[in-house]
Amino acid sequence: METLPDDVVLEILVRMPDAPHLFRCAATCKRWWFLVAQPSFLRRRWPEDTHHPSSLLGFFAEEYRSAGPRSYKIRHVPSFIPAPSSPFRPRSPIASFADAGDIRELPLASRRGFLLVHLLAGHHRRDAYKEFNLAVCDPLSGTSRVLPTLKYDRLFRIKGCAILTGVDCCSKQQQQQQQPVLSTCSAFSKVLIIGFDNDDQQYSISMFSSDESSWRAPENCFDPSEHGIQLAPSQVNAVVCQGAAHWLFRDNSNFYTLDASVETGHATLTKLSLTLGSLGRNFRDVPRLSVTNGVLSLLALHKKCLRAQIWTCRGDKKSRGCTRDWRHTKMIKLERPEQNHTKIVHYMWAGERSGVLLIKASPYF
Repeated sequence: METLPDDVVLEILVRMPDAPHLFRCAATCKRWWFLVAQPSFLRRRWPEDTHHPSSLLGFFAEEYRSAGPRSYKIRHVPSFIPAPSSPFRPRSPIASFADAGDIRELPLASRRGFLLVHLLAGHHRRDAYKEFNLAVCDPLSGTSRVLPTLKYDRLFRIKGCAILTGVDCCSKQQQQQQQPVLSTCSAFSKVLIIGFDNDDQQYSISMFSSDESSWRAPENCFDPSEHGIQLAPSQVNAVVCQGAAHWLFRDNSNFYTLDASVETGHATLTKLSLTLGSLGRNFRDVPRLSVTNGVLSLLALHKKCLRAQIWTCRGDKKSRGCTRDWRHTKMIKLERPEQNHTKIVHYMWAGERSGVLLIKASPYF
């Protein structure tokens, strides 16, 4: 390779299958590094008029407006703001389900490139509904599917969501065999919704399968009377791991996972051995449920973004509904931007497969 001219090496580098392979090539020697770093090469590898799986399509922006000087702020349905290179025109719906009428999309959950949205008429949003018009869309392809209306007898709130693909519903043997039929496993397969009835303080789970024409009847998740203190969900978007969708719940002192089978939708509540007290005062009181190397894990963030701690689940459930073992496995020191005096951490989001942790804190990301 040392005797090859630059133009030949560039032809080889431009054919690398993805960014990780190209990065490894660039780290091989200074010559390759300079070739890869050339703006002309980068424009050729990732043309501005095309989009690849890591393209930034845009973001949702939510407005709060006061109806009067002494009134509460009104929550508006967020608007989709496309990125400069996004194929979506400004302020337009992200898919074809909003062809007619003043329809806004409220993002609820995402997984494997799919986005679950709540379709709302008008600009204002309420806290609870009897009917939910939902859609699953693929922003990269511009395709979408409007789901049958999810109906309840009383006012309900959505407290948890999960999008399941064919990969999530395939057996481990099918995934390992990598047969051609698995090409369909990347398609949207099921949607799980955790609803909350404010009147009887009851959580229920509803399931929709792509091969069915209606939602399955809601099933109660757990008996609220078994818990002296009302449980509250800590994150809406589920984590999918080992054949189940998991949501994190908490009360004043303990954490729980609500675990729903991807096959049946049946949900059970599991108390975690990790407690709020074990986190200590220097950490946020709400960790983030995630997946690390195929294992269920918890990410806890220092209040001033100095470090992050990771606990992983070991083993299955044991008696009294507690997991067998949660072990502290890693501590990561975080480098903050210069002159960043973080006072409030609003939220953190762990990348589904990238291993990236996005933190929103005042005044910076």
